[in-house]
Amino acid sequence: MLADAALDELSLEMLYLIPAAQSPFKPDDKPADNASRVQLLRLAFAGRENCEVDEQELQRGGTSYTIDTVCDYVTRQPEAELTCLIGADHVPLLPQWRKADELAGLAAFAAVPRPGGAT
Repeated sequence: MLADAALDELSLEMLYLIPAAQSPFKPDDKPADNASRVQLLRLAFAGRENCEVDEQELQRGGTSYTIDTVCDYVTRQPEAELTCLIGADHVPLLPQWRKADELAGLAAFAAVPRPGGAT
């Protein structure tokens, strides 16, 4: 499972699964309802002590920006070393992310290939 590989290869203590309310790169995309998405994540990662669903982007609503979420983690866990796992297809878009320079100073990034996507 991808979560196991990320936890092991990156030596992560915890993996937070954070469903976005609305992607800024897919403004016309209408994801499944929030409750169903959260339930699917909880079922997929049930019993895994080092994986947790974080609903903060859904609770904030509107467009989800990684910088907002990372800043929240920095405030709550100032000693933590943060790593954002992103699909490899998003790597070329990183310079377009909101406050990309600030974000790069707050968290490391690790890209993972998506099935059928860019590597």
